[in-house]
Amino acid sequence: MVAAVTQDFVNGANWTLTGSDIFHQTLLAEMQQNISSYERLDQAACITAYGVDYLSSRRNALIVVEGQLPNPVFGILDWTYDTPQNSWVCGTNLESSDTLQTISIDDFDCNIPVALSNDTWLMGNQQVEYCLSQQVQDQCRLQFAVPIMIVVLICNFLKLIAMTVTLWKCREPTLVTLGDALGTLLQRPDPYTVGMCIATKKDFEDGAWPVSEAKRWVPKKHFRFDGVGLRRWILTNGV
Repeated sequence: MVAAVTQDFVNGANWTLTGSDIFHQTLLAEMQQNISSYERLDQAACITAYGVDYLSSRRNALIVVEGQLPNPVFGILDWTYDTPQNSWVCGTNLESSDTLQTISIDDFDCNIPVALSNDTWLMGNQQVEYCLSQQVQDQCRLQFAVPIMIVVLICNFLKLIAMTVTLWKCREPTLVTLGDALGTLLQRPDPYTVGMCIATKKDFEDGAWPVSEAKRWVPKKHFRFDGVGLRRWILTNGV
């Protein structure tokens, strides 16, 4: 959570949070109680630390604004990791119920250079003086299974060998798609099936090939399942 506060909040003054739930109020109270453990950062350092998409060693931040206000808490802002959550470093708008809203990403592309190039850093309509950052232990690490990694490497190596041998041994265009196969057969027809353009599956099963003469086409009514077979057609439609 990001909270825009005054110096009075840092000094331990009482505050209110209008329209907020118990979670945010408890969190803000804990932040004030543990404020001595927060690291003080100037504007540039704060923007650089929080102007990233993934925070690994920092968490909540208190943005201290200049001047004195009736309520030491100027506004709060939550961010989530499924959105451009840290665009608040480029500025925010003050909404109702003491909440801050990031400037729409459609208005500009917020990043660290853009935020650092601004002459003034505003939270709502208040000038930022500095920020207090909560540091946490970086617990990010890479975990993987060594046996699975070895199997993947071996498979990739075998695949590389097969591709290399294919390119080295093959002196003709490789057959990658169905169109490649059809194009090859049109250029060089299969010598074993010459004159058998109307042969059926049953002709090959009965061993009626090769043939020495052309076969006459006999019109015959076919059922829909003849293309794939009765058993396969029943199983497919019955499941």
